[in-house]
Amino acid sequence: MRLPICISIIAFSFVYTVDFIWAAEDLNNSANSTKPASSVVPEVTSMLTLSQAREYMLSLINRERAEANCQPVQLDDLACNAGQLHSDAMADVHFNSHWHPDGKKPPQRYSDLGGFDYVMENSHGTGESPPFVITIPEKQLFNKREIEQEENCYFDEKPPNDGHRKNILDPQHTHVGLGLTLIELKIKSELDGQADTYRHLVSSQEFINKRASKFTQSDSSLHKGKTYFLSGELDANAVFYDFQLAREDAPQAIPLDILKDRAQPLYHGGYDLPAEEVLAAFPPPYRSTEHGKVTLDGKKFVCEITPANNWRPGLYYITVWAQIDGAQQPVPISLHTILLE
Repeated sequence: MRLPICISIIAFSFVYTVDFIWAAEDLNNSANSTKPASSVVPEVTSMLTLSQAREYMLSLINRERAEANCQPVQLDDLACNAGQLHSDAMADVHFNSHWHPDGKKPPQRYSDLGGFDYVMENSHGTGESPPFVITIPEKQLFNKREIEQEENCYFDEKPPNDGHRKNILDPQHTHVGLGLTLIELKIKSELDGQADTYRHLVSSQEFINKRASKFTQSDSSLHKGKTYFLSGELDANAVFYDFQLAREDAPQAIPLDILKDRAQPLYHGGYDLPAEEVLAAFPPPYRSTEHGKVTLDGKKFVCEITPANNWRPGLYYITVWAQIDGAQQPVPISLHTILLE
């Protein structure tokens, strides 16, 4: 059974949804079942490399976006690296969550790889599935039918549990990173004693809002009393609106038995951004503080953050907002995480 779960996240006045789905047909589907219902190897005449499989899934995403009158998204190499990191990890240790065993969520994983754009993740993992034995084939080759089935798992959701679909059709997304990992499930047949093999995809889709470029930062972490600078250059159709800083506790390693336990709601639903707002800074003539301000020079912006002595250690989220194509409603264009120790 596929169990879609979603959670709404509210940041400033813009509402968006981030979520993930359980492995298709739930690999633990029935104690009496001997094979996953949808995992039989399809008949195919050709196989796709990882690069080709990503391009094919991209074409499916853009077909769905075109039907909804949304602009197409493009593949982004860095976002693909983030997505592949996540799908490989889920396949390797058999879990299904936005969290990694090290406790990191999608924004921090993307930031750790050098990403500054705003990111929203769809993911589809797996789980322990006795009596099946899960292996990851050394040669990762895919076919179009299973790519289509994987995309349908995301896109065929029905309201109100349709967070993946909404993420795919978000008009603010400009790029996407795709992680795809093939796993095989093997079980000895009761009829002939031979090992039957079934295929299953694990995937991640990292949608990003790429509305600025030339990001630089002055340091890799925050330090009390020392000013940190985050700068970038907006696209021609973007106007800087503000930046916000929020905090949560630094990630801690999650024991695998907890990460895999679907009775643990914290790690088996949508993820959210921290509710603890530290500051918000606007360009002149709006407000700024001694701990956060903005400098604008044409399309270039510099966000300054000077942590106060009473700021608590943890993971800080820097979110930059901009107005696109003259719209009054701002949208998030950058989300970067950084530690204060």
